[in-house]
Amino acid sequence: MVETTIKGIGFDFPCKETNHHRHKKVPVSLELKECLIKNRFFTGLGKYQRIVAMKDWLLIGENVYVEKYSSILEGSHIYTIGAFSYCRSNLPVNTIIGRYTSISVDCRRLGLNHPMDRFTSSHITYQQSNMAINSYKEDNQYDFAVKPNQQKNGVPLIFGNDVWVGENVSFVSSGITVGDGAVIAANATVTKDVEPYSIVGGTPAKHLKYRFDENTRKKLLDLRWWQYDLGTFFEKYGMDLEINDFIEKLQNELEKGTIKPFNPGGMRLDDFLISPF
Repeated sequence: MVETTIKGIGFDFPCKETNHHRHKKVPVSLELKECLIKNRFFTGLGKYQRIVAMKDWLLIGENVYVEKYSSILEGSHIYTIGAFSYCRSNLPVNTIIGRYTSISVDCRRLGLNHPMDRFTSSHITYQQSNMAINSYKEDNQYDFAVKPNQQKNGVPLIFGNDVWVGENVSFVSSGITVGDGAVIAANATVTKDVEPYSIVGGTPAKHLKYRFDENTRKKLLDLRWWQYDLGTFFEKYGMDLEINDFIEKLQNELEKGTIKPFNPGGMRLDDFLISPF
């Protein structure tokens, strides 16, 4: 059951798109580690999924929702992420990741876009808090005013469900939305949105092919299989069904009423604030 729709992507848990990066800095404590394990959120991998290896501090996004059975395996930033997803990169705190998504190491959002329609792209025209520029003004008693940079910057990265991102992928800071089922090849530079089930690669990233034919893609997007609790389905049919066989069998089980929506719950910002900071 879709709870939130952002830029055409349906998320089955609470999430909010925002350009700001407001967060709380929370110290890691034994109590916090126990809380994370209790809520089935993991920052490390181990044989029994019980190892929690963290930095001294976590930066928790203001609008965070961490669904049970998800993992952020690198860095100190905690952002919205859905069940059965993992991320091995330290992405910004306003990132949103759906369910069953896999993000490899060294992925990042690129730095700020500079204005290119002014006489200079330098920060001298728009940065108020730059020590070098302010020292120049102070030393020479100049009082010129800067003008805000109108370029889009800091816009969130939004990943749908069942997305796979290879290692060392860069995303422009003007905001990127990666559709359900998409794949991004390693070392790509993504400068525009990626459509559902598209495989892209290169610098700048370009469409290479689709994972499935058009009819199969439509069935998968209509089905939205990730919204269901599939434990009993996996027990019955296994994990490697041919894609059309998977769709047919899941539709049959849904018609019989044997499979229900998946609502495991999760953690919001307040749930992380169990230690003084």
